Amino acid sequence: MEYGSHAPDAPADVFIDDADFRERWLSPDLYYICVEQPKVERLRQLVGGEALHEVIESGGKFVFANRPAG
Repeated sequence: MEYGSHAPDAPADVFIDDADFRERWLSPDLYYICVEQPKVERLRQLVGGEALHEVIESGGKFVFANRPAG
């Protein structure tokens, strides 16, 4: 994804920073994120473990939602 973000016709601000991620993740809107296992701890540090709701894990990759299913 990063490679394509440098294309001449790519929109500005393709990626969000930690503050924007945290603000969105802790909002009432539903979000999902897919990460590899080594990045899970970083997410916990950014938003707290109670805000990471595991949807599925396979092969060291995780999908989390910002709120519980249901």
